[in-house]
Amino acid sequence: MTIKERFFLLLRKTEPYTKTDMVYLISQSGWLFFGQGAVFISSLLLAWIFANYLEPADYGLYKYVVSFATIASITSLTGIGIALARTTAQGHEVHLPRLIRLRILCSLVGSIGLLGVGIYYLSVDNTLLATLFVIAALWLPVYDTLSDYQFFLQGKKAFRIHTGLRIAQRLILTSIVIVSILLSQNIILVTFVFFAATALSHFIALRYTLQRYPRQDDSTTPYTSLVSYGKRVSLQNVFLIGATHLDKILLFKLLGPTQLAVYYFAVAIPQELNGFLSNLNAVAFPKLIDKHSPEFKWALLKKIALFAIALIVPIIVYILAAPYLFTWFFPVYKDSIFISQLFIGTILFVPISLLWQYFYAVDHKQALWFATIVGPTSLIAGIVWLVPYYGLIGAVLAVYIRGVIDTIAGLYFFWLKPVAPNSQLTNEAFES
Repeated sequence: MTIKERFFLLLRKTEPYTKTDMVYLISQSGWLFFGQGAVFISSLLLAWIFANYLEPADYGLYKYVVSFATIASITSLTGIGIALARTTAQGHEVHLPRLIRLRILCSLVGSIGLLGVGIYYLSVDNTLLATLFVIAALWLPVYDTLSDYQFFLQGKKAFRIHTGLRIAQRLILTSIVIVSILLSQNIILVTFVFFAATALSHFIALRYTLQRYPRQDDSTTPYTSLVSYGKRVSLQNVFLIGATHLDKILLFKLLGPTQLAVYYFAVAIPQELNGFLSNLNAVAFPKLIDKHSPEFKWALLKKIALFAIALIVPIIVYILAAPYLFTWFFPVYKDSIFISQLFIGTILFVPISLLWQYFYAVDHKQALWFATIVGPTSLIAGIVWLVPYYGLIGAVLAVYIRGVIDTIAGLYFFWLKPVAPNSQLTNEAFES
């Protein structure tokens, strides 16, 4: 018996206690965790370059424009990715290019919006921001749309390929951006290179995915249902993505670009840890399709509780380590230390996000509409209410308020308002 076989046998013996397919969890999430670890290192290196070679005010402007561009990308039907993962997980073949073409076409609306913002800043003689927004408008159609290969691979459970492509994509992006910063600290050039490198790296990963998974017979694939579901999720994403990035725009307006830069560095590492832990959601998603039994629900709630308890240790470790991390890596941003220590506690809300993965998997309309409206609205309201009085601390408190609301709502809809079992998506011809 090989070492791998012995290890898997040991995992099988733990399953009566964990109530989880441990071989699937470890074998699949292991690749994602490895990938997230590589992404974390590259992000830390890129953040160090930004912190030491760009002025805080310039970095704040850069993040302000990127946040605006991400909000504008809402017009590109961002929910198609979730629908793609769901349809692929159900065993259907999906032709990626036709969905990406649809997204690119829709994203032109966002580009027009960004051009409008650029014209506004030009009218008030802010040529720097006007130029940055024009750059964002030009790259928006391919900035995010080419990344849907990730959802395709998630639905295929091809986590090893997903990890390899994610690492390659991140290395390409990080390398090109770092070189641009080292050669020139011009914020216009850096912003242009960031958008261009993002699009290029996603394009390379997409081409590999299409070669690895050539088009199969998709005549029975329910494209109409897929796109319909994707449109609804996209509409819900208006609130989710809007709130996630509108808070940065509000901070820019309320506190200025320098304080926005301080906030970004404060939340950078905790958010990377959040992404690291959220890999479990990607692994869990294909397993959550059409699950409805009370036994399953109890088991999932127990796992969420154990997950949350286990996170107490890394939270304490980070709080103790944060002063040293910022002294070593981001000495210019020592004002971010306390904000970062306060923000790390928000990773306690990561386990509850498994419920929202479940709601997406079974298409729980009530829960998804509630979560995409009430949660984000509470975050924005909290920022508008608290930031003028408490500054960046108020911004972090607003994140906690949203987390508590999402937790209460998730538990309510999961247990007291269950969704009826869904039938499989019906086969219909593709319609845009």
